[in-house]
Amino acid sequence: MYENYMQMAIAKAKEGKNASTGGAFGAVIVFKGQVVCAVHNQVKKEQDITQHAELHAIQIAAKKTG
Repeated sequence: MYENYMQMAIAKAKEGKNASTGGAFGAVIVFKGQVVCAVHNQVKKEQDITQHAELHAIQIAAKKTG
């Protein structure tokens, strides 16, 4: 069950690596069995150190879930 979420994070990490937006790091947040967001690192793209994958994911999830 949880393996598919990890595979999603790995896919996002690869996407980030290929896009050169900040490195090969991905994050997925799941709430009540539903994927809230799946993102990759955006540090280089946004020139913002708070855009590491896990922090970026938390920011998005917080906006979506209140």
